[in-house]
Amino acid sequence: MAAASFSDDFDYETWALTTKATLTEQGLWDVVENGVPPDPSKIPELSATIKSQELSQWIDLVIKDMNALQVMQSSLTDSAFKKTLSASSSKDVWDMLKKSNEQARLSRLEEEEVEYLMLVEGVDKLSYDEDMWMICAKGTTNHMSPYEKYFSVLDRTHKGKVMLADGTFLRVEGRGHVRITMKEGKKTKTKTMRDVIFVPGLNVNVLSIDLMIARGYSLESKPDTCVFFRSEGGGVRGCPLRLNMIEGTQEEEIVVDYVMAAVISKTDLTYDEDMWMVSGFSTIHMTPYENVFTALDRTHKGRVGLKDGTVLKAEGKGDVEIVMKGGKKKKTIKNVLFVPEIMRNVLSLSQMETYGCSFREGRGGECIISDETGAVYGDTTWDVKDMALRLEVIKGNRIS
Repeated sequence: MAAASFSDDFDYETWALTTKATLTEQGLWDVVENGVPPDPSKIPELSATIKSQELSQWIDLVIKDMNALQVMQSSLTDSAFKKTLSASSSKDVWDMLKKSNEQARLSRLEEEEVEYLMLVEGVDKLSYDEDMWMICAKGTTNHMSPYEKYFSVLDRTHKGKVMLADGTFLRVEGRGHVRITMKEGKKTKTKTMRDVIFVPGLNVNVLSIDLMIARGYSLESKPDTCVFFRSEGGGVRGCPLRLNMIEGTQEEEIVVDYVMAAVISKTDLTYDEDMWMVSGFSTIHMTPYENVFTALDRTHKGRVGLKDGTVLKAEGKGDVEIVMKGGKKKKTIKNVLFVPEIMRNVLSLSQMETYGCSFREGRGGECIISDETGAVYGDTTWDVKDMALRLEVIKGNRIS
């Protein structure tokens, strides 16, 4: 069923949370989640042998589905209700609204040119001390803090937007470093958390697990120690971590805008304009090939930090257009960095997931990467420890 477009008076996140709770309480959620199978009496191979008890169970499911549909539609706004009139089941309504909300979120990401994400539910209801940091996994691109006094280095010229899970935006008013003290045995060591963005509108400090892993940190779960838990709505949120922060002693350090912390292994695979390394250790897509851009803003500058401490210059950011596998669909990969000195094309795994990509295993054991509509990007192959993806790139080189 095609996704519907809804007016601004419909708050999907609130509706989904309260409606699921109501359906669960009334014993109706299972039929929304799993749907109703076809009428067995109308399936030739089943109709001759079907028992009255089995038919009765199917009828019970149909009744539950009708009740669930009534509960769901009665709680919708007028605009949302009208768009769901064509739905034939409660599962259809739920899937339609969920897909519509996801497409609206992706559209807002593109329209607003959002640079940062913090897609964790219920942040506005949290109450943390200044030295408490919420550990966030999927959907959080950067470390963030609302406390200016803890920045040892702060570039106030850096501006941007952070998109929250409810679709609202907060302003980024700077980026810099926060220093903390850590215990290693009996010794105390000072550690610098780099590239923390200053977001005065937040009510909590945030640590991005994706960024920490990209920079070489590992996660360890011990008995009676909370590492992660899954919150309602699918967001992943961690337990708070208390850090001993050092108030703003200024220091001279190189600030990088982006990170590509993957180890680039020696390989026999040729990385040309069409071959892309898929990395969970890169915060943004990047390429050294200027001719693959269909649009390139050469005024965009920045620094890319590599795992060995090397800093490369970003000389632009733009769009790369590709033809999806099968040749029937074109797709634009947005916000790709132009980094002339990097050794190969890189696709950021976290960015792909943020924009709706999915990963599944094919019949031959290969990894199949699809977009939010199910269209496949291209053929994948394993290169030493890394995954590589061959894309049909439409050469462009239109420069702004």
